[in-house]
Amino acid sequence: MGSPWELRYAGRLRDRITCAYALGNGYRYLLPALMRFNAPDDDSPFGSGGLNPRAYCADDPVNLTDPGGHAPIGAVQRFALDVARLAGVDIEGAHPAILARPLDTADIVREETVRNHAAARIQKA
Repeated sequence: MGSPWELRYAGRLRDRITCAYALGNGYRYLLPALMRFNAPDDDSPFGSGGLNPRAYCADDPVNLTDPGGHAPIGAVQRFALDVARLAGVDIEGAHPAILARPLDTADIVREETVRNHAAARIQKA
């Protein structure tokens, strides 16, 4: 009898029973059949997650991923995350929205700055 979890889409664990993917260290679960999360994003500056709080990757899962369950990122941002990890930068708690501008390690370690930058980006959208 194997584990109830297996690696699948975007290198994430999939629960064999629910077919959901745990993103953001279990923060939210992606339900691929619905292309939605099981819960709204608690990082929303409006408390409701915006127009569609349960949407996955701005409805573009081919070109974007959402490893933390908070904001979709593209291939360039994913590459920047991988480079930062290889350089030894601790970015596990960082919000992907900060990668919309050049990577600044000081912002990565300050969660409040990350949240403010993400909120400003959401308001511009």
